[in-house]
Amino acid sequence: MSQPSVESSDSCEIAVIGAGRIGSAILTGLTRKGWPVTRLAYVTRTGRTSPRLSDLGVAQVSVADAAHADVVVIAVKPADVPDVVRSISPMLRSDPTVVSVAAGVSLNSLERLLPSRSVVVRAIPNTAAEVGESMTALCAGTQIDNSELARVESVLAPLGTTVWVSEDQLDAITSLAGSGPAFVYYLAEAMIESGITAGLDPSLSRELVIQTVIGATAMVRKPDSDPAHLLGDVTSPQGTTSAAVQVLNDRCVRAAVNEAVLAARDRARELPSCT
Repeated sequence: MSQPSVESSDSCEIAVIGAGRIGSAILTGLTRKGWPVTRLAYVTRTGRTSPRLSDLGVAQVSVADAAHADVVVIAVKPADVPDVVRSISPMLRSDPTVVSVAAGVSLNSLERLLPSRSVVVRAIPNTAAEVGESMTALCAGTQIDNSELARVESVLAPLGTTVWVSEDQLDAITSLAGSGPAFVYYLAEAMIESGITAGLDPSLSRELVIQTVIGATAMVRKPDSDPAHLLGDVTSPQGTTSAAVQVLNDRCVRAAVNEAVLAARDRARELPSCT
């Protein structure tokens, strides 16, 4: 497929700098929710095209064109954020809206490097944005008003559920919602492997686990549901589930999950910020 291009910066409403997992998930999610590809664009730091985004029809543009978009989303690794921010700052519009999805890079750090009238928002989505099921936490900088809040919501709400929080909560949220899908994938992978060990065909084991995860998620999402009560409902005394849960408790799985979340939070605090 030939690479699409943007004829002018006016045609680009949202530009994502960085076409990795999160950047691609955001653009893929927006196209699936009906955003016209003519309003979207991306930049790769390597200059290489993204076959996945090109197949969707999203244009690859220059940094200068991206900087003139209505909303600029910075979706590069935290260590790369300072260089990206410095490179785009001189080219931004007079009152740009900049959304950073980089963990550990503070609003204060971003605002120091961006033009004084910049509207800055930090967002912590996850890769489920690709299918419209992200849990995205947002926090706003000092220059945001209600109209800008609505603009950022219009960009990120189609990707799933959004919640506005204070910045001091973001490291913990990064560990839970940002890294959280990995916990589910880890458990699903382990369950599939266990099903195979128990004698099931690999494709059958995969199908059973995937639908079980889908069903359990639907149960948890019911109004007023509580995981502890749901666990109790399926754990009959001396039954099969009880035997399984006892093993998990004996192996201190709950404590391991807690340690994993805290390790991810602490790592987010250690990530380099803009200076």
